[in-house]
Amino acid sequence: MDNLEKKCEHCGATYIVSDGYCKECWKKIPVTISSEEELLDGVKKADWHFFADKNSSHYVDVFAKNEGKKFFLSWNWAAFFFGINWVFYRKMYKNGALLALLYSFISILVVLLILGAYMGQLRPLYHEVVTYEENYRIDTSIASNPNVMIEGYDDPIQAAYQARREINSISEKIALWSILVMFVLQIPFGLFSDCMYKSHILKNIDRSQGGTSYIAFFVGGLCNNIFNEIIATPIVTYFVTLLISGKPY
Repeated sequence: MDNLEKKCEHCGATYIVSDGYCKECWKKIPVTISSEEELLDGVKKADWHFFADKNSSHYVDVFAKNEGKKFFLSWNWAAFFFGINWVFYRKMYKNGALLALLYSFISILVVLLILGAYMGQLRPLYHEVVTYEENYRIDTSIASNPNVMIEGYDDPIQAAYQARREINSISEKIALWSILVMFVLQIPFGLFSDCMYKSHILKNIDRSQGGTSYIAFFVGGLCNNIFNEIIATPIVTYFVTLLISGKPY
């Protein structure tokens, strides 16, 4: 390869590639680098492709446009829709665990903030139901049957039933607002994911083969859901009960 000969594009004389210049016209010869040897942030592009594996061309193009940048924004639809699952799919296990904890904390905070907006409506309704159940314990089991209550019982029972309906309606609104806010919070995920992935590759390209894992995609998502059910949901329930009734559940 070092003794490869080519024709000079300036004078037509033959030159040796390793010389770097033509000895006839003394023009410098531009060095050509193969796509496999081309560097991106000091790493061969071929290694970037190998590490990213699936859809590597897309990621390498994005990284090339942001070469030398430690921070940049680039939209990633997969990260936007799949969130934590996408992080685990790309084998960013440490990042996935930290982001799962962060998003669980944010989801708890979002629910409590939205709940605070409806607190003025919920508290009197809750105390109305509690007052009914304390005074009409025998009829509590019938409280969910509107026909029986309206036809066979007095106003306190009907009032308690109406209060429960309003509580359920407000609870549905809180749930819908929470889902909407968490969906909006996926936007930063879509914007920052490529930057996070590039940083991960640069840190691990010499000690890991990278690639993707469908097993990690499902297992990571499952672990995140289990964590939310075991930790996040009971925390939300505790604080919701405490805020509405003034007593922990």
